[in-house]
Amino acid sequence: MLIYKQFLTKGKERIDPKQLNQQEKKKLRNWINLMTISNTLAVVGALLAALSFLILGGELLRPRGLVPQENQVAETLGTLLGDLWGPFGFWFMVAIVFITFCSTVLSVEDGFGRMFADGTQIILQGFGVRGRWTNEKFLQSVYIVVLLAILPIAVYLFFGQPVGLLQTAGAIEAAHIPIVTGLTLFLSHRMLPKELRPSKTIFAGTAITGIFFAVFAVIYLLQLIGVIGSGAGSN
Repeated sequence: MLIYKQFLTKGKERIDPKQLNQQEKKKLRNWINLMTISNTLAVVGALLAALSFLILGGELLRPRGLVPQENQVAETLGTLLGDLWGPFGFWFMVAIVFITFCSTVLSVEDGFGRMFADGTQIILQGFGVRGRWTNEKFLQSVYIVVLLAILPIAVYLFFGQPVGLLQTAGAIEAAHIPIVTGLTLFLSHRMLPKELRPSKTIFAGTAITGIFFAVFAVIYLLQLIGVIGSGAGSN
């Protein structure tokens, strides 16, 4: 995401995709292919990581009766690896957790800050607003500092329940994925020329993904508020 941003922000002028010539469309198609490959690798990597955590929990933590508590995840996993590799294994796991945390923070700050700034700029310009509040750099800084830094810290200090906050964040993310997926498919179909539109296979796969997350979001929210799942726990 950080690398893509450097390419995407070189040109500031807005281009109508339907007015591109064949050479420009070919360049964009190559760029889309590159992003498709990199995003596919990212999805596969995330899937392998998720499966690894499921195996770790089911085959290693559960038999030992270990359930990492909130901010003790790195310590618990480090202790397990330390039993195999000694002190090096413990600090190696702690370093991995720290690096993963830093990469997540950087991607969230860059991606969401830029997305919110661009969206706000487009909306405000549509209402005739000009000046500081339509400056992309200023808006991005405001969102990063207020929405992605001060607000999460304040919520954590006020509620003090990291697991509950993660569950809430997961519910929000699960709920917004179907909306983003639907809007992306709609805009791609309406605005992009035929040569740059996703193939039928990609379109169908993305639509199925959006539907899956929509169903998952509903089930997840019902579990959080106790509508489903409570009966299974009482039996």
